[in-house]
Amino acid sequence: MRDLEISGVSPRLYKVTTTIKNKAASYPQDLVGRDFDKQYINAVWTSDITYMTIGGTFAYLCAVRDEHSRRVLGFSISDRMQTETSIDALQQAVSFRNNKVEGTIFHTIRGSQY
Repeated sequence: MRDLEISGVSPRLYKVTTTIKNKAASYPQDLVGRDFDKQYINAVWTSDITYMTIGGTFAYLCAVRDEHSRRVLGFSISDRMQTETSIDALQQAVSFRNNKVEGTIFHTIRGSQY
């Protein structure tokens, strides 16, 4: 990039807290064990929510990705971080795979939106 005289986006000058951990909460068992690619599609899907600025306002992006094909199967953008944003992205992913997702592990962060 230096040779081409281009650079990435400058670092964020702000910090948005998207997850507040509850130390007393219980969480489901980790079915992935850091082995995300099980060598076939629909084995493990991952999802996360990130924030970005668009025009000068914040937006939240939720994406669902198949870890074997590395393909984004569904996504949703909202001006608020909410459960519906995650549900929309997951419904798109299920629809993209023609509702044939029985046994798929859906691995996410521990955010309340999931």
